[in-house]
Amino acid sequence: MEDATKVIHQKARDAFDVIAEKYHVLFKDEMKEKPYDRTYLDNFCSLLPENALVCDAGCGPSGHVGRYIFDKGINTFGIDISPRCIELARTYNPGMQFQCTDFLDWQQPFETLDGIVSFYSIIYTPRNAVGDILSVFHDKLKKEGQLVVVVKKGVFEGYQSSVLGYDVHPYFTEYSKETLQDVLEDAGFQILDVSQRKAYSQEIDNQRIYCRCKKRS
Repeated sequence: MEDATKVIHQKARDAFDVIAEKYHVLFKDEMKEKPYDRTYLDNFCSLLPENALVCDAGCGPSGHVGRYIFDKGINTFGIDISPRCIELARTYNPGMQFQCTDFLDWQQPFETLDGIVSFYSIIYTPRNAVGDILSVFHDKLKKEGQLVVVVKKGVFEGYQSSVLGYDVHPYFTEYSKETLQDVLEDAGFQILDVSQRKAYSQEIDNQRIYCRCKKRS
């Protein structure tokens, strides 16, 4: 299963290497236009311990979600599978650290993180394999460490026909609230809250699902 997942992840890596610049232009400032996301992250940050270490898992070329947390004085770094995304994230976020890795190869030591935020990053893994990714997140978190996962709501799963007008075809997976909770609980997380919101006017018209959970002690 892991080898097959890595082949799928390679398609995501190739796709984001191509679309990174356009993605950055479109989304680098989107936190300013997303009050729900800012409030959600504010609540997440308020519950972190002093001197917390947080990872933005799947930070993309802008690293803007992690940057929002970093700007609150919280030690935050980003990881992404795409070398081009990491190159851009380093350029636009001086002071932050970034590393290029597949989640399945992530060398972060076990139980060293107080929090992980994963905004639209597990969606590039098939549902039947996402447990492997969530288990990695679980291993990296300290006891009681928090995980925030954000996905798009729906039933689609498969290869995309294009992305942002480019002829690239990453795998893409949508979730229901129930399915998202199930995969998180199966990976050893306790659900703390789950909610959803409608798409903003500037977004693709899918509802978004937000789930905050913690590693079971």
